[in-house]
Amino acid sequence: MPTVGHVHEVAHAIDPAARVVYVDNEPIAVAHSEIVLEDNDNAAMIQADAEYPGEVLEHPTTTALLDFSRPVMVIMAAFVHFVPDSRDPAGLIARYREVLTPGSLLALSSGTWEGQGEETKRSVALYEKSGTPLTLRSADELRALVHGFEILPPGIVFTPEWRPDDPLEDPPEQSGGLALVARKQR
Repeated sequence: MPTVGHVHEVAHAIDPAARVVYVDNEPIAVAHSEIVLEDNDNAAMIQADAEYPGEVLEHPTTTALLDFSRPVMVIMAAFVHFVPDSRDPAGLIARYREVLTPGSLLALSSGTWEGQGEETKRSVALYEKSGTPLTLRSADELRALVHGFEILPPGIVFTPEWRPDDPLEDPPEQSGGLALVARKQR
């Protein structure tokens, strides 16, 4: 959901002609986002389930705003940890990769067990009860999910370590998440 300092604002600060499509399956998030973006011709929100790439990639708003014959960036922030292994997250990412032209980028972040303690186990147990279970993954598991992409420096790191603007004050593993950016080669 777009907020202050979110993707469209960062992209438009660099290039006002950049185009951004947000995806959410929650009607309230979509309605709020449509209000935030109503005067922005280069950013839009669609209601779709990102686990079904066809819903996203073939949506009329997506096809109107994005040109997949040119490099684009797909951002899967805090998404894949909601996709259990039984729903084939690697296959899901591969379906997006298939439509991307070489040079396109994938940014991905996910919850992890790495560097975590008992509090994380308790949080995962709460999610299990909520009907929205979490599948936390290691760096090696994330690497396997992005097969076909080249992981760019600094690699798969805790989210605060991914090119921080300022020196880190807290231990990065406190974020509970790993992040990466990867490029489609061919």
